[in-house]
Amino acid sequence: MTRAAAAKRYYEKNKIAINSKSKLYYQSHSEKWIDYNKKLSSYYNKCVFNPACKKVGGRGAKFYNYFCLVCGKEKRVLLSHVEYNYKIEGRLPKYCSRKCYGVSLSKKWRERSPYAQKIKKLLKTV
Repeated sequence: MTRAAAAKRYYEKNKIAINSKSKLYYQSHSEKWIDYNKKLSSYYNKCVFNPACKKVGGRGAKFYNYFCLVCGKEKRVLLSHVEYNYKIEGRLPKYCSRKCYGVSLSKKWRERSPYAQKIKKLLKTV
């Protein structure tokens, strides 16, 4: 009898016990990985909005810093993402979140935006 045949026979005899052990193992370890991933993402999100954070770009990544047009927060984005979006879609990042993007679409904000006020000043001088 080959090793593969012996392993198959052992599995068929002890199928229930093996499956229950593996389920318990993955359930207990999945909670650890979920916590670990949450911790990593929180570190990253803190560093994205904090320009003084030393962890971001520690391994040579280059970032593009910009200010949100609505709220004025400084945010970083990977330079490769910015270059890709500019090459494919022809746009640069302007807003820090979907919320700010939604605000920028409203008519009230468009009338009070710094850009609109600059245009009004220019029109008054002409």
